[in-house]
Amino acid sequence: MQIIIKGLHGLHIPDDIKSYAHDKISLHLDGYNEPTVCEVVCDDTHGKGADNKYVHITVISSHIKNPIHVELGAKNFFTAIDTATDKLARALHHAKR
Repeated sequence: MQIIIKGLHGLHIPDDIKSYAHDKISLHLDGYNEPTVCEVVCDDTHGKGADNKYVHITVISSHIKNPIHVELGAKNFFTAIDTATDKLARALHHAKR
C-alpha cells in the first residue's frame, strides 16, 4: 500500500500533518495490499468561508471495483483529515460489498 500526501499548487504540508494523515488512513487501509494507492491532497483556500482547509482523498485498488474519492473542508487540517477518513471508512465498507 502506498500513501502519497501532498499540497495543492505547491502548498507545504508540515511533517506533523503528514504523519497524522498517514496514521489515520493506514488504519482504514490495513487489509489492502499492493497494488493499492491512496493520494491525499491538502488545499488551503483563502476564501471568506470558515471551512478553508480542504482534504481530498482518492483510493485506487484492485480490491475495489471503482476508485473512491472523498473530500471535506474544515477550519484546520486535523479536523478535515478526521472527518474525511471517517467518510473514507464508510465508503470502503460499502465498496467491499
